[in-house]
Amino acid sequence: MSISKRQNGYGEPGIGNRPALMSASRGLMSHPEVVLDSPMRNVVESAIRDHCEYKEWPLFALNVRTNHVHAVLVAEFEPPSEVLRQFKSWSTRRLREDRLLGSEIRPWARGGSKRFVWTDSDLVEAVDYVLFRQGNPLP
Repeated sequence: MSISKRQNGYGEPGIGNRPALMSASRGLMSHPEVVLDSPMRNVVESAIRDHCEYKEWPLFALNVRTNHVHAVLVAEFEPPSEVLRQFKSWSTRRLREDRLLGSEIRPWARGGSKRFVWTDSDLVEAVDYVLFRQGNPLP
């Protein structure tokens, strides 16, 4: 399922599978896509949890998938783009330290989706989405 820049809000339907878009996007990649296996997902999850603890950011939900990560947290004094950059950096460093990722591989796409949660009900909905609506649980 794909989303677009204009149609990517929480709960909105996706734009469907777009084979031509996927093919064009893959053509821009400088190396094969990285698929996070179970050991890699565990390292990424641990890195993000450790970083949130270090920064004293309350982490409400985290779900590391094979090709993306969802997190719901509070980082009051950091812009979302900086939080995302730090998560990618810490995760990549840990993957390399554990020899699960070569130094030549850049595992993350540029940018990433960042959303604000403004109300308690939105927070409950976001946590539910991250924890329970990402498809089948991964081993």
